[in-house]
Amino acid sequence: MSKELQEEIKLSQVLNINLAETLAHMQEKELAYLQIVPPSWMLNNDPLIEQINHLGKLYSEGRLVWAAIVQANKFLFDEDKAFSCPADIVYDPTRRTPSYQLTNVASQLYALKHTTPDDPELRRYAEHVTDEQERHIQRVPSALSALPLITTGTFLWRPHLPNGKLSMNIIPILVHDDCEGIVTILPARFWEGSYLYQQWLYYGDNDIETSPAFYQLNANGQYWQSFKKQVRPTQEELPGFANQPKPYHSKKATAASLAFISQCLEMVKLDHKENVQGRGLLAKHNHLLSLIILFAVVVGVLLAIQKVLS
Repeated sequence: MSKELQEEIKLSQVLNINLAETLAHMQEKELAYLQIVPPSWMLNNDPLIEQINHLGKLYSEGRLVWAAIVQANKFLFDEDKAFSCPADIVYDPTRRTPSYQLTNVASQLYALKHTTPDDPELRRYAEHVTDEQERHIQRVPSALSALPLITTGTFLWRPHLPNGKLSMNIIPILVHDDCEGIVTILPARFWEGSYLYQQWLYYGDNDIETSPAFYQLNANGQYWQSFKKQVRPTQEELPGFANQPKPYHSKKATAASLAFISQCLEMVKLDHKENVQGRGLLAKHNHLLSLIILFAVVVGVLLAIQKVLS
């Protein structure tokens, strides 16, 4: 048996998780762990908002497949800056491509950065991976794989990574046939104890585990209470959630873990204060200013008319 196949067998237990059953056994207060608060830049019609809009469907009806990281925002590799950010990934919706082959394809896709291939498909992807800001969903160029692999962008929510940062280039994601290219990472809570989870912590080389810290800090189930208008999914979007709740025996969180999850909340608060609430106040200010100017113009016109008539 090859080394690659041995590794694949060790990893495969993650893909066999019965997510619907796991969701049913969660407690209502644990909904906050599943939820994501979209950052301000996503609210400005960014295509990744569709990931947030489809979280309920992905959690309730999605299936698990492997994805490999092509490229990601540099903050995702650093636990000292708890910004949640996008990443480009490649995956096989049919689950026929083993993880090690996906990572090979991801490497080839990234190698197209700052190149101009003659092949139109390769050139299209090269333009995307070089631009970094463009959102796209497309099939992997046939020159790299005969299988229907898909490349897309996804938003990586830091509390859903085992140790809060990208420590490996393979992740389990949830996909759905009704929304091709719209995916989300399987929250780390659901693959605790797996070989992949342990490898992730080993390569991460830090003292952080997000799931226990979130569970401890979310004792009242209202961790994202300040963002209840934006946060998704809602409980109504998760049929079957908490129908058969069972206790979750979480390990005690380290001080570093608690600090990191607290920082995640602070980053969300700061972003919304500066870029969402601030924008709302500015809009109100501009509206009031417009009314004042209009009033002044009307008064000026009336005075001018009165002067002419007199």
